Amino acid sequence: MPVVYFLATLWALWYLYLIVMGLYRAKLLGKLSPGAMVLGAPALIVGTVMDWFLNVLASVVFREWPRTRKELLTTRLTRYINGPQCQNKHWAGIICRHLLDPFDPMGSHCRQTKDYS
Repeated sequence: MPVVYFLATLWALWYLYLIVMGLYRAKLLGKLSPGAMVLGAPALIVGTVMDWFLNVLASVVFREWPRTRKELLTTRLTRYINGPQCQNKHWAGIICRHLLDPFDPMGSHCRQTKDYS
């Protein structure tokens, strides 16, 4: 059952990420109204808390604790992508390439080139 909860958390966090990236895109285009920001703020807050929580749970998968108590999952993924070749770098690249970068208005959420080899 814990695996189901973990997968449900991943799914919910990804949906919140999509909402936040939509708000960010509107802001970049100068089309984010104050009302939309107020309505979207809870998604940003809940998403940040879930991101932190998921990063702690991801320690099981990546076999490493977060570097700091405030580190978010994207920070960890970026660190793996920028670091030496390892299994974590491979999985970080897959996550960024398929789930994060396509929905980031800048196209590179993990702040790297498109080569996640």
